Amino acid sequence: VAVDDVPAAVDEPSIPSPTPTTQPPPPSQDLPSTSQVQPTTPTSLIVQPPLPQKQPQPSHDAKISMGLLHTLLETCTTLTRRVEHLEQDKITQSLEITKLKQRVKKLERRNKLKVSKLRRLKRVGAA
Repeated sequence: VAVDDVPAAVDEPSIPSPTPTTQPPPPSQDLPSTSQVQPTTPTSLIVQPPLPQKQPQPSHDAKISMGLLHTLLETCTTLTRRVEHLEQDKITQSLEITKLKQRVKKLERRNKLKVSKLRRLKRVGAA
């Protein structure tokens, strides 16, 4: 083997990057309707442990993939929250609709009584 010859690169086992952990969503609470909520940027639920000094830096493609994954997780979190707010709004609106229907029935009954009383008065007055 000549001194100038460089040995072929030995395939080094790649060190897997740590898998980000996600925290479970906070317990469900009474949420204000979407019309009452100011849009905010969601805080990240991904906790990444610090990388040890001896671990090689991920390649450019891995950084891009992690960035895309992070963006997708944030988008998913945002959409999940939006769906929860919409479901809460749907329940609130359903209750309001039920109350309004009851009120309409009550007013219709009152109006029906007034109309029947007026007819009776007209008959008595005509007689």
